[in-house]
Amino acid sequence: TIDLVLHDTAVPGLTYLNIHDEENTSVRAALDTIKLSGGRVFELKHSNTRNITFNLDGVEYEFDPNRIFSEAGITASLERFSSVSDEAIAAVTLFADELLQQIKPAELNILVTLHNNERRDNYSIERFTADGDYANEALKISIIDDIDPNDFYFVTESNLFIQLSQNNQNVVLQDNEHMTDDGSLSVWSAQHQIPYANIEVQEGHRRVQARMIQLLHEMYFPDSDLIAD
Repeated sequence: TIDLVLHDTAVPGLTYLNIHDEENTSVRAALDTIKLSGGRVFELKHSNTRNITFNLDGVEYEFDPNRIFSEAGITASLERFSSVSDEAIAAVTLFADELLQQIKPAELNILVTLHNNERRDNYSIERFTADGDYANEALKISIIDDIDPNDFYFVTESNLFIQLSQNNQNVVLQDNEHMTDDGSLSVWSAQHQIPYANIEVQEGHRRVQARMIQLLHEMYFPDSDLIAD
């Protein structure tokens, strides 16, 4: 059973999605922020793990829920974590379609995902530099020396990259024309011309992520008032 839990303040604000069930700092930071400023948070809940497993015709399959928004991504994810069958691809495709129908990205100001990383995983903005293994995925990067490289924005829109860099934030602008179709929401959003931002923060950096969420909120709702003390 997979639950899509909605935390809704009924006050205008951005919509945030936590898609990896074990990345709990991001949920806590988002709830802190919407309590003060409005908006809503969707979170997938199933087993407190990153990946989702399911059984079909006696076979267990496993996939990364942020690699399911294209057939290429679904196939690669199933192959990496378990095995591939036409029936499994069809099942995961239905799940992805239902998730998008619930969130309705085309109706949002911007689709915002919230992710956490572990320092030991070495997933940071430095991997998008010229010498990094993700250099081909970045059109531009802005690095602030006194900010933890594990804490950064990943965006698909040039104007948002400019705004965030002018606010002295670590930020990566996705190379929308040359990104590999890995089935992620950032690639799907670019393909469908939907503005997208990921707020990527090291696990445990709750206050940092809350401030980053608040900054993004204020860019879209500059005149909003705090709704709680």
